[in-house]
Amino acid sequence: MAFENDPDQKIIQGEGNWNPNRLIILEWDSIEELQKFTSSVEYKNVAQLRAKSATTKSIIVKEYLKH
Repeated sequence: MAFENDPDQKIIQGEGNWNPNRLIILEWDSIEELQKFTSSVEYKNVAQLRAKSATTKSIIVKEYLKH
């Protein structure tokens, strides 16, 4: 999966005190596509490995404002 730079999409600092060491942003066309991915056998196998080796937090942004 490649990441393409889009001048219309910008990463801005959020509010609060969450200050992760790493931040990975994934974009999905819909919540249904995200659910399809996270329900797949391929993802579940990788998720098990990640859960054993790392502590992670996830957030879902349903909507955002374009400036």
